[in-house]
Amino acid sequence: MFLDLVRRATPGERLTRALELSETVRGFAEAGMRARHPQADDREIFLRMARLYLGDELARKVYGELPTDGTQSERT
Repeated sequence: MFLDLVRRATPGERLTRALELSETVRGFAEAGMRARHPQADDREIFLRMARLYLGDELARKVYGELPTDGTQSERT
């Protein structure tokens, strides 16, 4: 049934659904990051998410020094 709905959707509808799902996943990831770092302010959460999405090296190149918690990477 789900696949039938997807097949009948226009390309625009598919894109809209994919973007909505992506936003939902990002929201869950951020909620998890906030749960692991309850004292972090919005900027710190942003930087920790940047590290998660971009990796340590690129995130540092783009944003400078990143918050640490004694681990090599948030990906562990």
